Amino acid sequence: MNLLAVEKSGSNTVLYNTVITAVVHFIQSRKQLRNILDIFHNAKFLIYLHIFIQPLFSCFLPLYFFMNFSK
Repeated sequence: MNLLAVEKSGSNTVLYNTVITAVVHFIQSRKQLRNILDIFHNAKFLIYLHIFIQPLFSCFLPLYFFMNFSK
């Protein structure tokens, strides 16, 4: 990206580099935000799994084994 700025001279180079750096940081921050949202989405799924699915296993799985092995 700095190769493009070599064509400019003086204060234009600084301005050009600043704009390119700002754009790159903006793109990276958007990617990081998307990663953070993905992490929260996965965490929400795990919380739902823990709240709704885990009680089913803790209630019905012991009953299933008890019914099978008590014959």
